[in-house]
Amino acid sequence: MALRSSAEEAERAADGFSTFRAPLPQHKTEITSLISDFYAISSSLLSLDDLSKDPRYRRSWALVHPDVGLLRSSLKYTVEDIVDFFRRLDGGHATPDTYQRTWLSIERFFWDEAQYSLGTRLAK
Repeated sequence: MALRSSAEEAERAADGFSTFRAPLPQHKTEITSLISDFYAISSSLLSLDDLSKDPRYRRSWALVHPDVGLLRSSLKYTVEDIVDFFRRLDGGHATPDTYQRTWLSIERFFWDEAQYSLGTRLAK
């Protein structure tokens, strides 16, 4: 399973959100929390990757493998949606107003999709 590539996707999302902190100081706490969540997800996926290769956990791995696949799919779709929003930022050369509109669009998108925030989605 390509857990390392999923971990890299999570890190890319974290890196993308880090560009939001300076132009949006009023949302710095929320943005930092998302960055932390994405890095925690990445770290967990890397740990799972290590465990999946350990023969002592071969039987246990078979039990969680379907859930890990579901997690990876969900993360992939989430990151793809986020990256679509990041494309509006013109490689980081956007105005603070563009960052604000993009941030609000991200919040609204995830709320409209599931009736909870991106942070809650990552926690689930």
